[in-house]
Amino acid sequence: YHWAYRQNGSSNSNWTEVYTSTPYVDIYGLSPNTNYVFILETRCNNNAWSGWSPAGYFTTQVGSTNDEPCGATTLYPSYACNPVDATTFGSTITYNPPPVQECESYGDNDVWFKFTMPSTGLINYRTFAGSLSDGVIAFYGGHDCSNLSYGFCEDDIIGTNSLMPSGGLQYTPGGTVYVRFWGYGGSVGTFSICIQIANTLDGGDGGNSTVATPTRADLLALESTDRSGSDDEAKPETSPSPEPSMKLYPVPARDHITLEIELQQPTTLDVILFDMTGKMVREQKGIEADGGTHKEELDISGLPTGNYVAKIRAGEKTITGRFVKTDQP
Repeated sequence: YHWAYRQNGSSNSNWTEVYTSTPYVDIYGLSPNTNYVFILETRCNNNAWSGWSPAGYFTTQVGSTNDEPCGATTLYPSYACNPVDATTFGSTITYNPPPVQECESYGDNDVWFKFTMPSTGLINYRTFAGSLSDGVIAFYGGHDCSNLSYGFCEDDIIGTNSLMPSGGLQYTPGGTVYVRFWGYGGSVGTFSICIQIANTLDGGDGGNSTVATPTRADLLALESTDRSGSDDEAKPETSPSPEPSMKLYPVPARDHITLEIELQQPTTLDVILFDMTGKMVREQKGIEADGGTHKEELDISGLPTGNYVAKIRAGEKTITGRFVKTDQP
């Protein structure tokens, strides 16, 4: 694939050209709030180029302003879910508090929100995909934005088809809760979030989802910090086990794709495929895999052409990859 792009209207400027082996491309270093034009040509089976496509257009956005906890965007809990639009574009990693190690695949682009816990002491939170379709969320307590205490984090909701986190939280009425959000595996994009006042904890969808409710220890960690401004109980340090490594090939794939994963020990694998809207399209559970290199062939023959996310649960670890489905031989 041969891509070319430039700022729209700048007919005298040169095109920037990029070659890829996939029908998508990540572009960096663009100007914010700027409209761009792009064109594309592909190499055909006879090794000849197709000729340039009609022009396409996109507009870049301003980077996030809530890049650090002390610049957190304020959310206002209500009984209705009123999603607030947000983006991780332009954000950077936060080092105070340090990156979360508990949830898998911490990204370099996190953004922050905060809200005051309502008098019920219960809220349900929901996030929704935009151009970012796989998110992770973490919660902190504390009155001082530069001295927060970690409570818990959440990736996917097991038992649902969504890659965007939703759940419930119990906390001291009137206390301030800080929310850290990032894209799984360092992905960036747009999303939305809402905080609902609750009388019972659920996934924010009327109780139709399975919710990973924080444990009492998680809640106490937040509450003790919010009342005292410091974390009185030191958390023991643990050495995380090595992350499994994974490959998906060929790219693009037509009828089957091969999952190749390196495992430290025998493990049961769950493989779930999602389209780019976050909808689950395939699921294969209970794959018994020996330690070392394990290969598994996945049938994708019935899927429409396009980009897909593969999420593999290997024991307590979760890793994600992306592949492209094509109808071309």
